[in-house]
Amino acid sequence: MIDIYDEEGYIQKVLEQGLSERWKRDASLLIKYYKTKYYSGEQPEWTKKWVKETILKKCEDGVNGFNKITRKGEINSLVDSVWKDWKIDKEHPEKSSKLRKVKQIEFSREVLDWFLGLEENVVLTPTEREKLQERHTMKISEHPVKFLRVKYLFTLFVWSKIQESYLENYNVHYLKKFTQKFRRDGDLGQSFSFMYEKELMSDLGFIEVNRASGIKAVFMELPVFQIPVTDKNRILLGGDDLYNCGYWLKKQRNGYFICQNCGKEIANDKKPNSKGGRPPKYCRECAEELKRGSPDKVYCEDCGKEIVLTSLQKYRTKRCAVCQSKHRAENSMEWMREKRAEISNVDKIP
Repeated sequence: MIDIYDEEGYIQKVLEQGLSERWKRDASLLIKYYKTKYYSGEQPEWTKKWVKETILKKCEDGVNGFNKITRKGEINSLVDSVWKDWKIDKEHPEKSSKLRKVKQIEFSREVLDWFLGLEENVVLTPTEREKLQERHTMKISEHPVKFLRVKYLFTLFVWSKIQESYLENYNVHYLKKFTQKFRRDGDLGQSFSFMYEKELMSDLGFIEVNRASGIKAVFMELPVFQIPVTDKNRILLGGDDLYNCGYWLKKQRNGYFICQNCGKEIANDKKPNSKGGRPPKYCRECAEELKRGSPDKVYCEDCGKEIVLTSLQKYRTKRCAVCQSKHRAENSMEWMREKRAEISNVDKIP
């Protein structure tokens, strides 16, 4: 699974803002972009030699601790490798390598309702529960598809829709190398066991697992996923939500509020109920920050430097750390002098 869905848009961001911490990935994308423009005739001066010099300069400017002298060979090898693998076929353009530009996916309202209804609609008979329980150590309930498992299935669906634009077997996923990304995208948490859940979802008929541990989302073959998308039932998922689809689904299930401090959409912890009640005003981070209060300004009485203190501090100081250290040292020296004087006076007493 790829980690950047809209490569064209991301490349423009890199060109404007520079390389990120994952600079090798960014550099590889730039090399593909430069070669494509060169062979299209749009930028005839973007030769491989020019690309090597440009990538080296960008790394020197944007990568912390980068030494162009010692790492020039590494950059040349990177350009040679990516340049070779990135295919350009002028006679058969359809065979040329292409940058991905998946900005959003679309699906029907019926599909969303299907996911949101899984918790209630999947019901096991006592016999089915007994058979499943024989195969699993964790307790199997009458309604086995908890919301965490719904998010797991929904993330498989979203990844399949993304891969649909560039892979033939788009609904088969090999998660071994992408476990942490899947966990983040699905909002699953570190306690979520991929091995156990894969076996359970397979037993429930939602997925199939091949010999290479590839997960096929066979639930996407159900009739509800064949319903045409129209202007009336279209759901669009894009932007940051595409990289955080599990949390997006939580917002659809529980509702959400907009933090009055940071402006983010925050999912409610629970489903709405008939009792109503006032929604929170702030997200957890902003609420904690506001609870701590705005920092008070205090100035060092010795040097005049500003000291920032929070309202929760148990005491205030009149000096900055440097002046306070000097003040304590001076007090200590004064105390020592007084003690020496006392001892000296005692010795003089007849």
